[in-house]
Amino acid sequence: AVTVEPIRQREHVVLRAAPELGGAPLQLFVPLAPPSRSTDRRGGAPHPGGFVVQLSLEPFESEDAEQASIVGAGVERLEQAAEDLLSRTRGLTPVESFRFERSTALSALDKGISRTSLLFLAEATEASITKDLVLTADETQLTEFLDGVREDLDRFDSDDRDLEGFGWSLERLTYRWLAQRGEDREGGLEPELGSLLLRHAGALGRFPDLVSETAGECSGNEELRARYVDENRILLEDSHPATRVRAFDWLLAREAVPAGYDPLDSREDRRAALAAAEAAAEEAAAEGSAKGEEQ
Repeated sequence: AVTVEPIRQREHVVLRAAPELGGAPLQLFVPLAPPSRSTDRRGGAPHPGGFVVQLSLEPFESEDAEQASIVGAGVERLEQAAEDLLSRTRGLTPVESFRFERSTALSALDKGISRTSLLFLAEATEASITKDLVLTADETQLTEFLDGVREDLDRFDSDDRDLEGFGWSLERLTYRWLAQRGEDREGGLEPELGSLLLRHAGALGRFPDLVSETAGECSGNEELRARYVDENRILLEDSHPATRVRAFDWLLAREAVPAGYDPLDSREDRRAALAAAEAAAEEAAAEGSAKGEEQ
């Protein structure tokens, strides 16, 4: 007699649709492994055969204690497996989750899903101008952006950057690329790309090289936003009304307009309003310093 050791194999079956309660039965064909030629007594090509398993989804109602115990144990194991999976997922911090997905997103940039991947990276790290670029640029512009920053993005995969650091790196790359594109193209940036700088940097956005230079001098988004406010306040004194109005509107949206200032007032009135606002700011800073010393 020939002793054949059983072969144990686990199969993971994913159904296209869940069976319906009381609906048509589900039939699965489970093939048998073919015997080796040494155990095939017929000498020809063996026919493995198999089993047909028919499954129906029915409400469980049974007075059989043993069957009820088996079903109960199965449900308990299933619930425990689901809880274990959820607990492992909940254990990931936002930074750990991002690090887990970062490499996949970066590698996907070369596989025809660059817009989706870059959008994920920008949203996860709050890289706002990069996100706007991804949503605004056409396919040619996005491809040229990725080609222009390829070496830097390749280094990101090996860098141990946190969410904030990664996002800030993306932001600086985007500002640098937009500034370089404005210099390289005859006629400057395309209107849709130039509008990104106007949205994020206000009137300073009319000068891509200054935007890029300002971003290069900062260490993070918070500092950059403060610098943009300062630069737009300086541009409130510009000789061109359009520049003053653009700076004023940008500051107004951020509740950072000097009190009493109107970009279309006379030069003397504008300067008086700015001087008064500066004096008020210095007085408030002095009061804050004095209170700090008292405490």
